[in-house]
Amino acid sequence: MIMKTEVIITNIKHLLRKLTKTGFFHIFGSSVLNKILSFMCSIVVVRIVSKISFGEYTYANNIVSLILLFSGLGMVSGTFQLCSEEVNNKIKQEEIYRYGCSIGSFFNLFLAILILIISLIVKFKIEGANVLIRLMAFYPLIMILFEFQQVYLRSTLENRKYSYSTTINTVLIVVFSILGSVLFEVKGLIFGTYLAYILSVLILSMHFRVPILLKKKKLDATVKKLLYRISIVSMCNNGLSQLLYLVDIFIMGIILPNESIIASYKIATVIPTAMAFIPSAIVTYIYPYFAMNRDDKEWTYQHYILLLKSMLIINICISLLLIIFSSKLISLIYGDVYLDAVPCFRVLVISYLFSGTFRIISGNLLVTQRKVEFNLFVAIISGIINIIGNLILIPKYGSMGAAIVTLIVVVVSSLISTTYYIKLIK
Repeated sequence: MIMKTEVIITNIKHLLRKLTKTGFFHIFGSSVLNKILSFMCSIVVVRIVSKISFGEYTYANNIVSLILLFSGLGMVSGTFQLCSEEVNNKIKQEEIYRYGCSIGSFFNLFLAILILIISLIVKFKIEGANVLIRLMAFYPLIMILFEFQQVYLRSTLENRKYSYSTTINTVLIVVFSILGSVLFEVKGLIFGTYLAYILSVLILSMHFRVPILLKKKKLDATVKKLLYRISIVSMCNNGLSQLLYLVDIFIMGIILPNESIIASYKIATVIPTAMAFIPSAIVTYIYPYFAMNRDDKEWTYQHYILLLKSMLIINICISLLLIIFSSKLISLIYGDVYLDAVPCFRVLVISYLFSGTFRIISGNLLVTQRKVEFNLFVAIISGIINIIGNLILIPKYGSMGAAIVTLIVVVVSSLISTTYYIKLIK
């Protein structure tokens, strides 16, 4: 019995040393810190700006985010997948990175112009949204440069540098967002975001020596075709998945054009959405390893089941605590003016339980098996249910209808993705 205990302790120590050496604690630690900082920033900003102004900003940002679903033609995801597979071939990695970075960045220039045109032509029902959308028009350009720099660090397994880069970016966003909000309300918040991303790109380029390679190299026709296939399908998958959290506010802005309702619903989504950093941080760390071992079904199955059980226990505990203390939490953090967000908040916490345990992890790991088409199928089904459900339930139940639809979509997509992934690797 004593010897068995010693073996277990030795194995745990070995695992901890391995996780430390490969940068897991850097990634997870920075993710925790970044989410805490971002969360604190959102609290301060909500306290600084009025509820009406926050509602206008939320709707404008939602419109820009809808267009950003097409960011870079999905080249960030495609480049990361192929570069992760070529982790031992630096020359091939650079060729793929150069090509993806070039195509993605120039496509986002087109998106920036499109956002500008939309803000000038379309008249939105939420007053003040058009001006804010116009100010956000060039978000796609600065954001994708930073995203590609992070792809470079992740695909070369520079996990420590990656964690430092995310923390630097978050700190800069927090500082300049709060400063901008104090000086110029939501317009200052937008300009603060610009400044934070520009400084992040410069710091990564000059201090961490992370390249921005916009001049593409000639890429093998087969690799190029594969890159476009993975990128475009991933863009559709990610876009339709993110649509789950965007289309509800968009439809509310059309059916219920009330800044206060939109602001309260946004508050209800903040904590459940922020909690997704837990599975996302773990996926960030494990993704390259699952990509490298995608043909080893036994290794993949064992590690996936272990991951699934661990996440289920963690997320049940988190969800119960959030639901029990929901009223006190919303009142303490955002003030009594946002207490009308509590019912939606509870429903969205249950949604996080399924998403954080099954949907996020299974969906991402399906990409390591190159099953992007199946993810697209799941995303299309989810998107259809989401749009139809919102159109039916929002007019009847308001923002609560949007929350219920989100829960339904997450449960359905979680069930499909997890069942298929287990069948695939078993």
